[in-house]
Amino acid sequence: MEPIEKVVNRTVSRWDSNLEDTSSVTLHRIVVLLVVFTTFISTALAAIAQDVRAPVAYGSVPSDLVTPPMTNEAPAPGKRVRRVAPEYKGTEVYHTLYLPTNWEKGKQYPVIVEYTGNKWGHGPGTIDVAT
Repeated sequence: MEPIEKVVNRTVSRWDSNLEDTSSVTLHRIVVLLVVFTTFISTALAAIAQDVRAPVAYGSVPSDLVTPPMTNEAPAPGKRVRRVAPEYKGTEVYHTLYLPTNWEKGKQYPVIVEYTGNKWGHGPGTIDVAT
């Protein structure tokens, strides 16, 4: 796409060659610039308007995030397991560990921590239960 500056200059130089009065040349440059600018803005706004999506009602989109069931198995890729730290053995205190489905021993991964007892109440561990 050709820059607006070049389009304006090319168009104006054609008009300028037919005009002798410098005030007319300046006026023509202003008019061409306004026409090109207006066209550019209206085209940009039309493109933006086409990309605007209607708001989506909460809960109307099917969930694509499924929390795996929690088990007492050993940690493994794709498993969500209940773990108890040694200092809490014999109590009801535990934490949950989930390893990504592509988890490999020795590789580094980001850690996501969700604290229990947060203000969102009880739920299956997804943000979708937030009120």
